[in-house]
Amino acid sequence: MSEIKPGFRQSTEDTLVDMSNLLAELVADEFMIDDVLENQFNQQNFGKSVDRFLNRIHEAKIFSIEKLGSKLRIYITDHQGIVRYDSAKLAVGQDYSKWNDVYLTLKGKYGARSTLVDPGNKYSTVMHVAAPIKNGEQIVGVLTVAKPNISVQPFIDVAKDKIKTHGLGLVLLSLIAVIFFFPNKFGYILIRLKSFFDPASGNNYQSEKASEAIINGGFFGKGIGEGTLKNRIPEAHTDYIVSVISEEFGVLFIILLMIIFLFLVYQVFKELYFENDNQIKLILVGSISIILLQALIHIGVNIRLFPTTGMTLPYISYGGSSIISTSILSGIIINLTKRKISY
Repeated sequence: MSEIKPGFRQSTEDTLVDMSNLLAELVADEFMIDDVLENQFNQQNFGKSVDRFLNRIHEAKIFSIEKLGSKLRIYITDHQGIVRYDSAKLAVGQDYSKWNDVYLTLKGKYGARSTLVDPGNKYSTVMHVAAPIKNGEQIVGVLTVAKPNISVQPFIDVAKDKIKTHGLGLVLLSLIAVIFFFPNKFGYILIRLKSFFDPASGNNYQSEKASEAIINGGFFGKGIGEGTLKNRIPEAHTDYIVSVISEEFGVLFIILLMIIFLFLVYQVFKELYFENDNQIKLILVGSISIILLQALIHIGVNIRLFPTTGMTLPYISYGGSSIISTSILSGIIINLTKRKISY
Protein backbone atom coordinates (compact mmCIF):
# COMPACT_ATOMS: atom_id res chain seq x y z
CA MET A 1 0.00 0.00 0.00
CA SER A 2 2.85 2.41 0.84
CA GLU A 3 4.32 1.97 -2.66
CA ILE A 4 1.21 3.27 -4.45
CA LYS A 5 1.99 6.97 -4.07
CA PRO A 6 5.68 6.73 -5.14
CA GLY A 7 4.60 4.53 -8.06
CA PHE A 8 2.06 7.07 -9.31
CA ARG A 9 4.53 9.93 -8.95
CA GLN A 10 7.25 8.04 -10.80
CA SER A 11 4.76 7.43 -13.59
CA THR A 12 3.88 11.14 -13.61
CA GLU A 13 7.56 12.08 -13.73
CA ASP A 14 8.08 9.73 -16.67
CA THR A 15 5.27 11.45 -18.56
CA LEU A 16 6.66 14.90 -17.75
CA VAL A 17 10.07 13.85 -19.06
CA ASP A 18 8.53 12.94 -22.41
CA MET A 19 6.46 16.13 -22.53
CA SER A 20 9.31 18.48 -21.62
CA ASN A 21 11.64 16.97 -24.23
CA LEU A 22 8.92 17.11 -26.89
CA LEU A 23 8.15 20.76 -26.15
CA ALA A 24 11.87 21.60 -26.01
CA GLU A 25 12.22 20.35 -29.59
CA LEU A 26 9.13 22.26 -30.71
CA VAL A 27 10.38 25.61 -29.34
CA ALA A 28 13.99 25.18 -30.40
CA ASP A 29 13.41 26.93 -33.73
CA GLU A 30 11.82 29.92 -31.96
CA PHE A 31 15.00 30.60 -30.01
CA MET A 32 17.05 33.27 -31.79
CA ILE A 33 20.76 33.46 -31.05
CA ASP A 34 22.44 36.78 -31.71
CA ASP A 35 25.85 38.02 -30.68
CA VAL A 36 24.35 41.25 -29.39
CA LEU A 37 20.95 40.14 -28.07
CA GLU A 38 22.23 36.78 -26.87
CA ASN A 39 19.38 34.32 -26.31
CA GLN A 40 15.93 35.69 -27.06
CA PHE A 41 12.72 33.72 -27.30
CA ASN A 42 9.99 34.46 -29.78
CA GLN A 43 7.08 33.40 -27.63
CA GLN A 44 4.22 34.69 -29.75
CA ASN A 45 3.27 31.45 -31.50
CA PHE A 46 4.22 29.10 -28.67
CA GLY A 47 2.54 31.23 -26.00
CA LYS A 48 -0.75 31.35 -27.89
CA SER A 49 -0.70 27.57 -28.34
CA VAL A 50 -0.04 26.97 -24.64
CA ASP A 51 -2.82 29.38 -23.63
CA ARG A 52 -5.27 27.56 -25.88
CA PHE A 53 -4.14 24.25 -24.39
CA LEU A 54 -4.59 25.44 -20.79
CA ASN A 55 -8.04 26.84 -21.59
CA ARG A 56 -9.17 23.67 -23.35
CA ILE A 57 -11.89 21.59 -21.65
CA HIS A 58 -10.79 17.95 -21.76
CA GLU A 59 -13.98 16.17 -20.70
CA ALA A 60 -12.00 13.01 -19.96
CA LYS A 61 -12.97 10.30 -17.48
CA ILE A 62 -10.12 8.31 -15.95
CA PHE A 63 -10.68 5.71 -13.22
CA SER A 64 -14.17 7.18 -12.68
CA ILE A 65 -12.51 10.58 -12.10
CA GLU A 66 -13.46 13.44 -14.42
CA LYS A 67 -10.60 15.51 -15.81
CA LEU A 68 -11.83 18.84 -17.16
CA GLY A 69 -8.59 20.74 -17.62
CA SER A 70 -4.83 20.83 -17.22
CA LYS A 71 -2.91 22.15 -14.22
CA LEU A 72 0.43 22.19 -15.98
CA ARG A 73 2.79 25.14 -15.83
CA ILE A 74 5.43 25.63 -18.50
CA TYR A 75 8.32 28.06 -18.29
CA ILE A 76 11.39 28.62 -20.42
CA THR A 77 14.74 30.05 -19.35
CA ASP A 78 17.70 31.16 -21.43
CA HIS A 79 21.27 29.89 -21.13
CA GLN A 80 21.79 32.08 -18.04
CA GLY A 81 18.73 30.74 -16.24
CA ILE A 82 16.62 33.88 -16.71
CA VAL A 83 12.93 33.15 -17.26
CA ARG A 84 11.89 34.26 -20.75
CA TYR A 85 8.45 32.70 -20.81
CA ASP A 86 6.04 31.55 -18.11
CA SER A 87 2.58 30.17 -18.87
CA ALA A 88 1.48 31.25 -15.38
CA LYS A 89 2.94 34.74 -15.95
CA LEU A 90 4.56 34.68 -12.51
CA ALA A 91 8.30 34.65 -13.05
CA VAL A 92 9.23 36.32 -16.35
CA GLY A 93 12.59 38.06 -15.89
CA GLN A 94 13.45 36.21 -12.67
CA ASP A 95 16.66 34.27 -12.18
CA TYR A 96 15.93 30.54 -11.94
CA SER A 97 19.52 29.44 -12.45
CA LYS A 98 19.78 28.12 -8.87
CA TRP A 99 16.75 25.85 -9.09
CA ASN A 100 17.76 22.24 -9.67
CA ASP A 101 15.63 21.74 -12.77
CA VAL A 102 17.35 24.64 -14.56
CA TYR A 103 20.78 24.40 -12.93
CA LEU A 104 21.31 20.70 -13.65
CA THR A 105 19.90 20.88 -17.18
CA LEU A 106 22.24 23.73 -18.11
CA LYS A 107 25.07 21.51 -16.85
CA GLY A 108 24.00 18.80 -19.28
CA LYS A 109 22.42 16.61 -16.60
CA TYR A 110 18.86 15.49 -15.87
CA GLY A 111 17.13 18.35 -14.09
CA ALA A 112 14.11 17.84 -11.86
CA ARG A 113 12.81 19.01 -8.49
CA SER A 114 9.79 18.75 -6.22
CA THR A 115 9.14 22.00 -4.38
CA LEU A 116 6.74 22.84 -1.56
CA VAL A 117 4.71 25.89 -2.60
CA ASP A 118 3.09 26.43 0.80
CA PRO A 119 5.38 25.47 3.74
CA GLY A 120 2.32 24.94 5.92
CA ASN A 121 0.70 22.48 3.50
CA LYS A 122 2.51 19.20 2.87
CA TYR A 123 0.21 18.52 -0.09
CA SER A 124 1.30 21.63 -2.00
CA THR A 125 4.39 20.09 -3.62
CA VAL A 126 4.87 20.66 -7.34
CA MET A 127 6.97 18.38 -9.53
CA HIS A 128 9.23 20.16 -12.05
CA VAL A 129 10.91 18.29 -14.90
CA ALA A 130 13.19 20.11 -17.34
CA ALA A 131 14.66 19.41 -20.77
CA PRO A 132 17.42 21.26 -22.64
CA ILE A 133 16.68 23.46 -25.64
CA LYS A 134 19.52 22.91 -28.05
CA ASN A 135 21.01 24.63 -31.08
CA GLY A 136 22.97 21.75 -32.50
CA GLU A 137 24.92 20.42 -29.52
CA GLN A 138 24.83 23.75 -27.66
CA ILE A 139 22.32 24.17 -24.80
CA VAL A 140 20.71 27.56 -25.39
CA GLY A 141 17.87 27.30 -22.90
CA VAL A 142 15.75 25.11 -20.64
CA LEU A 143 12.07 24.22 -20.84
CA THR A 144 10.42 23.06 -17.61
CA VAL A 145 7.03 21.41 -17.23
CA ALA A 146 5.55 21.60 -13.71
CA LYS A 147 2.60 19.65 -12.32
CA PRO A 148 1.11 19.75 -8.79
CA ASN A 149 1.46 16.40 -7.05
CA ILE A 150 -2.02 16.86 -5.58
CA SER A 151 -3.45 16.44 -9.09
CA VAL A 152 -2.67 12.69 -8.97
CA GLN A 153 -4.00 12.24 -5.43
CA PRO A 154 -7.54 11.28 -6.57
CA PHE A 155 -6.07 8.41 -8.60
CA ILE A 156 -3.97 7.31 -5.62
CA ASP A 157 -7.09 7.32 -3.40
CA VAL A 158 -9.06 5.27 -5.94
CA ALA A 159 -6.23 2.74 -6.25
CA LYS A 160 -5.98 2.40 -2.46
CA ASP A 161 -9.74 1.92 -2.13
CA LYS A 162 -9.70 -0.80 -4.79
CA ILE A 163 -6.81 -2.60 -3.11
CA LYS A 164 -8.59 -2.46 0.25
CA THR A 165 -11.85 -3.71 -1.25
CA HIS A 166 -10.20 -6.53 -3.17
CA GLY A 167 -8.03 -7.42 -0.18
CA LEU A 168 -11.05 -7.63 2.11
CA GLY A 169 -12.86 -9.74 -0.46
CA LEU A 170 -9.88 -12.08 -0.71
CA VAL A 171 -9.71 -12.46 3.08
CA LEU A 172 -13.43 -13.24 3.31
CA LEU A 173 -13.18 -15.69 0.40
CA SER A 174 -10.23 -17.42 2.06
CA LEU A 175 -12.10 -17.64 5.36
CA ILE A 176 -15.17 -19.15 3.65
CA ALA A 177 -12.96 -21.65 1.83
CA VAL A 178 -11.24 -22.73 5.06
CA ILE A 179 -14.58 -23.16 6.84
CA PHE A 180 -15.99 -25.10 3.89
CA PHE A 181 -13.05 -27.49 3.47
CA PHE A 182 -12.25 -27.90 7.19
CA PRO A 183 -15.62 -27.71 8.99
CA ASN A 184 -14.48 -29.90 11.88
CA LYS A 185 -11.83 -27.38 12.84
CA PHE A 186 -14.47 -24.75 13.59
CA GLY A 187 -17.01 -26.87 15.40
CA TYR A 188 -15.73 -25.91 18.85
CA ILE A 189 -15.93 -22.22 17.96
CA LEU A 190 -19.62 -22.55 17.14
CA ILE A 191 -20.19 -24.44 20.38
CA ARG A 192 -18.50 -21.68 22.41
CA LEU A 193 -20.51 -18.96 20.68
CA LYS A 194 -23.75 -20.86 21.18
CA SER A 195 -23.07 -21.47 24.87
CA PHE A 196 -22.21 -17.80 25.37
CA PHE A 197 -25.38 -16.44 23.79
CA ASP A 198 -27.55 -19.26 25.15
CA PRO A 199 -26.24 -20.41 28.57
CA ALA A 200 -29.11 -22.95 28.82
CA SER A 201 -27.62 -24.92 25.93
CA GLY A 202 -24.85 -26.25 28.20
CA ASN A 203 -21.16 -26.58 27.28
CA ASN A 204 -20.29 -23.64 29.54
CA TYR A 205 -18.99 -25.46 32.60
CA GLN A 206 -15.67 -23.58 32.73
CA SER A 207 -17.17 -20.11 32.45
CA GLU A 208 -19.84 -20.90 35.06
CA LYS A 209 -17.28 -22.15 37.58
CA ALA A 210 -15.05 -19.15 36.88
CA SER A 211 -17.92 -16.76 37.59
CA GLU A 212 -18.74 -18.64 40.81
CA ALA A 213 -15.11 -18.39 41.91
CA ILE A 214 -15.08 -14.62 41.45
CA ILE A 215 -18.34 -14.30 43.41
CA ASN A 216 -17.11 -16.58 46.20
CA GLY A 217 -13.85 -14.67 46.49
CA GLY A 218 -15.63 -11.40 47.19
CA PHE A 219 -13.63 -8.22 47.66
CA PHE A 220 -10.77 -9.65 49.71
CA GLY A 221 -10.61 -13.31 48.66
CA LYS A 222 -10.48 -16.58 50.59
CA GLY A 223 -6.74 -16.42 51.15
CA ILE A 224 -3.64 -17.82 49.49
CA GLY A 225 -4.13 -21.47 48.51
CA GLU A 226 -7.74 -21.57 49.73
CA GLY A 227 -9.30 -21.37 46.28
CA THR A 228 -10.80 -24.47 44.65
CA LEU A 229 -11.20 -23.34 41.04
CA LYS A 230 -7.66 -24.33 40.07
CA ASN A 231 -8.53 -27.94 40.88
CA ARG A 232 -12.01 -27.97 39.32
CA ILE A 233 -11.49 -26.85 35.73
CA PRO A 234 -8.80 -27.61 33.14
CA GLU A 235 -6.33 -24.92 32.04
CA ALA A 236 -7.19 -22.74 35.03
CA HIS A 237 -3.56 -21.54 35.19
CA THR A 238 -3.80 -20.10 31.65
CA ASP A 239 -7.33 -19.32 30.42
CA TYR A 240 -8.89 -18.52 33.83
CA ILE A 241 -6.00 -17.19 35.87
CA VAL A 242 -7.94 -14.02 36.71
CA SER A 243 -10.73 -16.09 38.30
CA VAL A 244 -8.19 -18.11 40.28
CA ILE A 245 -6.54 -14.93 41.56
CA SER A 246 -9.88 -13.29 42.30
CA GLU A 247 -11.05 -16.29 44.34
CA GLU A 248 -7.92 -16.26 46.53
CA PHE A 249 -7.02 -12.55 46.63
CA GLY A 250 -10.34 -10.85 45.93
CA VAL A 251 -11.77 -8.54 43.28
CA LEU A 252 -9.71 -5.65 44.64
CA PHE A 253 -6.54 -7.42 43.51
CA ILE A 254 -7.96 -7.80 39.99
CA ILE A 255 -8.78 -4.09 39.94
CA LEU A 256 -5.18 -3.43 40.97
CA LEU A 257 -3.97 -5.58 38.05
CA MET A 258 -6.12 -3.58 35.63
CA ILE A 259 -4.73 -0.33 37.01
CA ILE A 260 -1.19 -1.63 36.47
CA PHE A 261 -1.94 -2.47 32.83
CA LEU A 262 -3.52 0.94 32.28
CA PHE A 263 -0.54 2.63 33.93
CA LEU A 264 1.78 0.75 31.56
CA VAL A 265 -0.25 2.02 28.60
CA TYR A 266 -0.17 5.56 30.00
CA GLN A 267 3.62 5.46 30.35
CA VAL A 268 4.07 4.34 26.75
CA PHE A 269 1.71 6.98 25.38
CA LYS A 270 3.48 9.62 27.47
CA GLU A 271 6.74 8.70 25.76
CA LEU A 272 5.15 9.31 22.36
CA TYR A 273 5.30 13.05 23.02
CA PHE A 274 9.10 12.88 23.06
CA GLU A 275 9.32 10.83 19.85
CA ASN A 276 9.47 12.46 16.41
CA ASP A 277 9.77 9.33 14.29
CA ASN A 278 6.29 8.31 13.10
CA GLN A 279 7.42 4.76 12.41
CA ILE A 280 8.55 4.31 16.01
CA LYS A 281 5.27 5.81 17.21
CA LEU A 282 3.31 3.25 15.19
CA ILE A 283 5.42 0.38 16.54
CA LEU A 284 4.91 1.54 20.13
CA VAL A 285 1.16 2.03 19.76
CA GLY A 286 0.80 -1.35 18.05
CA SER A 287 2.89 -3.23 20.64
CA ILE A 288 1.20 -1.80 23.72
CA SER A 289 -2.24 -2.17 22.09
CA ILE A 290 -1.65 -5.90 21.59
CA ILE A 291 -0.78 -6.33 25.28
CA LEU A 292 -3.74 -4.23 26.47
CA LEU A 293 -6.22 -5.87 24.09
CA GLN A 294 -5.10 -9.34 25.19
CA ALA A 295 -5.50 -8.39 28.86
CA LEU A 296 -8.97 -6.91 28.29
CA ILE A 297 -10.16 -9.97 26.36
CA HIS A 298 -8.83 -12.35 29.04
CA ILE A 299 -10.54 -10.43 31.83
CA GLY A 300 -13.72 -10.09 29.74
CA VAL A 301 -13.86 -13.86 29.23
CA ASN A 302 -13.45 -14.49 32.96
CA ILE A 303 -16.34 -12.19 33.86
CA ARG A 304 -18.43 -13.50 30.92
CA LEU A 305 -18.36 -10.36 28.80
CA PHE A 306 -16.91 -12.38 25.89
CA PRO A 307 -17.11 -16.01 24.74
CA THR A 308 -14.32 -18.35 25.82
CA THR A 309 -11.25 -17.67 23.68
CA GLY A 310 -8.36 -19.42 25.39
CA MET A 311 -6.39 -16.17 25.47
CA THR A 312 -3.85 -15.80 28.27
CA LEU A 313 -3.27 -12.83 30.56
CA PRO A 314 0.04 -11.12 29.67
CA TYR A 315 2.83 -11.51 32.28
CA ILE A 316 0.57 -13.58 34.57
CA SER A 317 -0.74 -16.71 32.85
CA TYR A 318 1.42 -19.78 32.51
CA GLY A 319 2.44 -20.64 28.95
CA GLY A 320 5.62 -20.77 26.90
CA SER A 321 4.52 -19.04 23.70
CA SER A 322 2.54 -16.43 25.64
CA ILE A 323 5.49 -15.48 27.82
CA ILE A 324 7.86 -15.38 24.83
CA SER A 325 5.61 -13.18 22.69
CA THR A 326 4.83 -10.83 25.58
CA SER A 327 8.53 -10.59 26.45
CA ILE A 328 9.41 -9.74 22.84
CA LEU A 329 6.79 -6.97 22.76
CA SER A 330 8.00 -5.66 26.11
CA GLY A 331 11.60 -5.66 24.88
CA ILE A 332 10.61 -3.66 21.80
CA ILE A 333 8.74 -1.14 23.95
CA ILE A 334 11.60 -0.76 26.42
CA ASN A 335 14.17 -0.38 23.64
CA LEU A 336 12.18 2.29 21.78
CA THR A 337 11.24 4.30 24.87
CA LYS A 338 14.58 4.39 26.65
CA ARG A 339 16.07 7.87 26.83
CA LYS A 340 19.32 8.49 24.98
CA ILE A 341 21.85 10.11 27.29
CA SER A 342 24.23 12.58 25.66
CA TYR A 343 27.58 13.31 27.30
